[in-house]
Amino acid sequence: MDEQLKNILDNVDSLKIGLDDQFQFHCDMCGKCCKNREDVLLVPRDIYRMARELKMTPQDLVRTYCEVYIGNDSKIPLVRLNPRDNTKRCPFLSNGKCQIHNAKPEICALYPIGRAFLGEPSENKDIQIDAEKIFYIYHDVQCGDRTETHTVRSWLKKIGIPEDDEFFIIWLRTLLELTKFMHEVENYIDPSSDSLEIIWEAILTGLYLAYDPNIDFMPQFKKNTEKLLSLSEQIKTGYKILVKAKPLRPTATSVETLENYRLLVTFDNGEQRIYDVRNLIKGDWFGKLKDPDYFRTVHVAGLSVEWADGQDVCPDDLYDSSVPVKGNSPDSM
Repeated sequence: MDEQLKNILDNVDSLKIGLDDQFQFHCDMCGKCCKNREDVLLVPRDIYRMARELKMTPQDLVRTYCEVYIGNDSKIPLVRLNPRDNTKRCPFLSNGKCQIHNAKPEICALYPIGRAFLGEPSENKDIQIDAEKIFYIYHDVQCGDRTETHTVRSWLKKIGIPEDDEFFIIWLRTLLELTKFMHEVENYIDPSSDSLEIIWEAILTGLYLAYDPNIDFMPQFKKNTEKLLSLSEQIKTGYKILVKAKPLRPTATSVETLENYRLLVTFDNGEQRIYDVRNLIKGDWFGKLKDPDYFRTVHVAGLSVEWADGQDVCPDDLYDSSVPVKGNSPDSM
């Protein structure tokens, strides 16, 4: 997890600020908040507004200025601005000024205020989000000056974001629903197939790209999210039918680390098997498992096992590629 985000989550109660609470901030256009930034995540409304401002299609905008990656926790495509050069500056920062000021991302417009909702996708079958569950944080910043006093309410009005923001509520609900969906279906999908890539492409297109900048945004957004959530339910139902049609492999109930990057896994049928992780330890992502302390962060998650940052093993491979423990000792394989 990003250190800045971790710090905010660890101190969220002390950072909360009410709609009528005051804070002091005046932007002196120093450009510091536009540098050393790799965390400017875009929401669909950002991409629509930026594409409209630049007279581009959303697809061209994302291709030119953004990076798409799969969230470690959410398991869905996320879009962020792709920083430039060794200063990690925003691609729209030029001569110390924002070139898309009238359509800058909402995370930038809100600065130094942040908007948040704390909740887990698994908390309830039906995810209920309304304006009362959304809160704001103020993180004291090292740029600008303190010559102006604002309330959160007046700040929102100044930047044109409504207090009861229908888009943000639907956006949060859609994110949480799709996260639940991805965590459920990834246990059924063969990682060697193209199924995940197809689902990710559908989510990326439906959430972020399928917009005409010349038509009002909200009707398009509502239609796109309704279609995506309907499609996710159909896919989930289809996988459940397939799973019922074939016998399920045993699933992990506990895991312990052994020497030489091996795992002792206990399955729900009572069987103990040893899984050799060495073939997975390659590249930047799974290469983290070389660190013995990090390797020991492995734990049971869903139908399989995973490590602290999200590296995991396909449930089928965990069982099929593991070796039964012989005798009473895990080392007697």
